[in-house]
Amino acid sequence: MGISRGSVGFILHEKLRLSKLSSRWVPRLLTLAQKEERVRCCRNLLNLCQLDPVNFHTKIVTGDETWIHHYDPETKQQSMQWLTTGQSGPIKAKATKSAGKVMATIFWDANGVLHTDYISKGSTMNANHYVKVLEELRYNIRNKRRGSLQGGLFLLHDNASSHTAKIVKAALDRSAFWKIDHPPYSPDLASCDYYLFPHMKKIIRGRRFESDNELISCVHSMVNSFTKEFFSEGMKKLIQRAKRCIELGGDYVEKPQNELE
Repeated sequence: MGISRGSVGFILHEKLRLSKLSSRWVPRLLTLAQKEERVRCCRNLLNLCQLDPVNFHTKIVTGDETWIHHYDPETKQQSMQWLTTGQSGPIKAKATKSAGKVMATIFWDANGVLHTDYISKGSTMNANHYVKVLEELRYNIRNKRRGSLQGGLFLLHDNASSHTAKIVKAALDRSAFWKIDHPPYSPDLASCDYYLFPHMKKIIRGRRFESDNELISCVHSMVNSFTKEFFSEGMKKLIQRAKRCIELGGDYVEKPQNELE
């Protein structure tokens, strides 16, 4: 075109206000109906919150399952080191997650962990086992949060098949839980997925465990060492994310920069 590269850049960025961005990974390309369902669920949550704006987040019990590997290599960012000028950067062999792993199921509220359950590789979470987990959860709540069941607690879990089976729904109907609607394909609106699990895995990433028992012991000790303020903040973020999802018309809520791993 007969103009310099610098002039092209000036026209694109300063005159036309254009910028080149890479794609943002999302769990799923949502349909209009799915976005509307996300907005509906978020509005229902906020309506419940209006009943007790100050303390509502303390009445939510949430939980989910996640696989934790015997070895999960550090990210490139975690491997960065401070070096003086002229020093070569560190090198390390490329590693992948180990085959050994444990499925951890963790239920918690704004005050801390309520119940943990672990399943070794080769087993899966099914509806029968989940009913047993819910029964153990209620027992632990009676002991750890005396009187809270009588006051009413809200249960938030996702739409996994083991969570929506008929026997699970029947078990919830017999319990003192009021279920919070959770939209499909929405890890950004699940407290475990956007908050607890990323913090857990960031801490243990790069460590090697020789057995399931060693891994379970580490995870159990770690989650029980988190402060009450840590769990309270995670629940408050749920309300904030519900508001943001509505503002975005049902689109995914991006993780803030200070939450990035």
